[in-house]
Amino acid sequence: MVFRQLGLFGLVEILIFSLTVFGALLFLVAEGALSWGPVKHLVPGLPSRTSSSTILRINSDADQAA
Repeated sequence: MVFRQLGLFGLVEILIFSLTVFGALLFLVAEGALSWGPVKHLVPGLPSRTSSSTILRINSDADQAA
């Protein structure tokens, strides 16, 4: 490659490529897809589902909607 012939166009293309790759890396780390990324702790939400608890939730939603 002749780097002097690339000029400003080559610099801009290299910057766009580098930012794209770095952005993808940041996204993967933020999502926890990489084992060395930040650890995400799950916040306990609703209790575990059983058939009776699901039926109660459906019935209470129907009562609130009416």
